[in-house]
Amino acid sequence: MTTPRYGMVFNNVNNEPRPAQPSDLSIIGLVLPSDDAIAATYPLDTPIAFDSGDATALAALGTGPLYKTVVTIDNQLADLQTSARIVAVRVATGADIDATIANIAGNPANGSGLYALLKAKTLLGEVPRLIGAPGYTGTSDLGVQSVTITGGGTGFTNAPVTFNPPGATGTAIIANGVVTGVNLTAPGQYDAGTVVTCSIGGDGKGATVSGPTLTGGAVGVAATGAINFVTNPVVGNTITLDGTVVTFGTAANDVVPGATLAATLANLAAFCNASADANISLCTYAATATALTITDKTLGVGGNAFTLAANIIGATATVAMQALANPICANLPAICAALFGCAVVGSDGSGQQGALNFRQVLSDPRLIPTDAWEIIQSPIPAGQTVSPGTEYQDGAAVALGLFARVDFQHEGLPFWSISGQPVQGILGLKNSYPFSLVDGATAGQELLAQNISVIERGEIGDETAISASGYVWAGVWNASSDPLQWFYNKRRGRDWTHLALMKSIRLRLGTENVTPQGVQDVLNDMNAVGSYLIMKKAVLGFKVSFNAADNSVDALRQGQFAIAYNQEEPAPITQVTVNSGPYREALTFELSTLIAQAAQLPAQFLN
Repeated sequence: MTTPRYGMVFNNVNNEPRPAQPSDLSIIGLVLPSDDAIAATYPLDTPIAFDSGDATALAALGTGPLYKTVVTIDNQLADLQTSARIVAVRVATGADIDATIANIAGNPANGSGLYALLKAKTLLGEVPRLIGAPGYTGTSDLGVQSVTITGGGTGFTNAPVTFNPPGATGTAIIANGVVTGVNLTAPGQYDAGTVVTCSIGGDGKGATVSGPTLTGGAVGVAATGAINFVTNPVVGNTITLDGTVVTFGTAANDVVPGATLAATLANLAAFCNASADANISLCTYAATATALTITDKTLGVGGNAFTLAANIIGATATVAMQALANPICANLPAICAALFGCAVVGSDGSGQQGALNFRQVLSDPRLIPTDAWEIIQSPIPAGQTVSPGTEYQDGAAVALGLFARVDFQHEGLPFWSISGQPVQGILGLKNSYPFSLVDGATAGQELLAQNISVIERGEIGDETAISASGYVWAGVWNASSDPLQWFYNKRRGRDWTHLALMKSIRLRLGTENVTPQGVQDVLNDMNAVGSYLIMKKAVLGFKVSFNAADNSVDALRQGQFAIAYNQEEPAPITQVTVNSGPYREALTFELSTLIAQAAQLPAQFLN
């Protein structure tokens, strides 16, 4: 339509500040196995969205960990809150716990496990921002941290390194024929409690020599490390042990240098057994390291027998182990950053020291560590009416439900912590940590001091307990060690703010030019977001500014400029100090009252 020559034109003005557009940070993403779930409803490694109160969706979940977690979440919801929004990714149960953890950790190449949550935005139009895999984040394996050489030996040009059980790999460092160290090429992955040893073989001689033990009628013992058998000598039958090299005088039994220990032992036994009369003219012993034992081999006329104990390993070493981070916890920071979310990660539930060990390998502000395993009623199997009993459950499931509750109570604004919230639907705690509001040396307080959230039980009649009764969540921190980042409500609140700013600013991209008015429009949009949060008492204050130092002529020419947005989210109350002392002014007031009162007495009472 063309502009009229005679008439009216109406233009929509687009420079008014846009109100804050909120995002839902309460959608819960779960990645867990559930073998008896209906596969057609919950296909493997596929995000599926549902409401936690949907009976049909719950029935299709089966009775596995995924179902139990959703039920626990539902138990924590607020009054009038009918459901939490769930995005679930079902994974296969592996042959063992490590395999299941690997399935949950997922693969970015095929979008499995945790990485399937990244597809929810495209497939479902929903983004999970409270992530959890309760029950699987606390288990960790061991890896070889270092190898210390205790005996370097001599004469090495080749020294193969072998770890037992297999897993770790490494290469020997050799200097002037001596093994001086081991360069680890892979730490391996071992279950907790596994004892790992390191063997170093090769063509050198070891650091220690143990002499042979002779039995029977052997004739003559030469200098240390040598045995002479002179009975019925036969030229050519010679055995030489030197490192891992065994040389036989008969070509059929020869072993070339570099042979494995197993081959060495097999050939030596074959030689002894193959000799018709086992006549040996000379046995020269020059071996090293741990035991090679050949027992009761008859040699020569007269039934001579011997036992040879010798060390075949070229160099000796000890192994130091280290705890490896849980693969799920290792993958979660990148997943959470991409989703603008946080994850609740639980320990293995083994106790206080286990929780502290678990905490040591976490450092990301998007991870919220907990040690809050509880006792729950086992779900009723299909076709039955009675629960089979009780079981332990990772308290991370409780935390996810509490976040949904508190966000709901604050109109979806994630600026408040879940600490102090009552915990429902549990029968008890796996680890009941002693706790006192006034004693930092109690186990519960010590865990909180390391930013590990816990569940504590109230105690009737104990004013220092966390409450008078029931179970209460305690903890306001994430895994960061930076005081500017370690409150999880601040992290989640800042994510909400960034998402709101993006929703406003993106409407200006390409539609306005870099002019004073265009820049002011963006500033006004950002002011609208901050003002909304102040009105909702979500932040203490904010400031929007255009700073010359952050901008340049060349950037403006390219349509680019920078604006500073500063915002302070309130910290949750964690400690109140009461300075209790006398109040002298009260006595001054009392004295003046008494004097005034005495002045009113009749004269006869004043003597």
